[in-house]
Amino acid sequence: MINSSEIDAVMCTTSDPYHEEYVLASIAAGKYVFCEKPLAPKADACKRIVEAERKAGKKLIQVGFMRRYDEGYKQLKAAVDSGKYGEALLLHCAHRNPSVPDD
Repeated sequence: MINSSEIDAVMCTTSDPYHEEYVLASIAAGKYVFCEKPLAPKADACKRIVEAERKAGKKLIQVGFMRRYDEGYKQLKAAVDSGKYGEALLLHCAHRNPSVPDD
């Protein structure tokens, strides 16, 4: 599917050990990639991915960190699910906390 001309971008949400394989395949196919954190479980794998992206000549990779356990995000999810404010059409979430708790 990664090589399909009908696919513009890939979301890599597999188990961590498979990130490198699928992200590298996506880069080789010239696709943009959104990869859940971590980019790869080992530093050398991350380095291979970054080198492949550089060789491709353009920025293709974005790594996402989902904050689903953050208290503010849990409150937002509950508000959206409740429909209290109507149907959500777009959410833009950004972390601006000056610090975070250890957990």
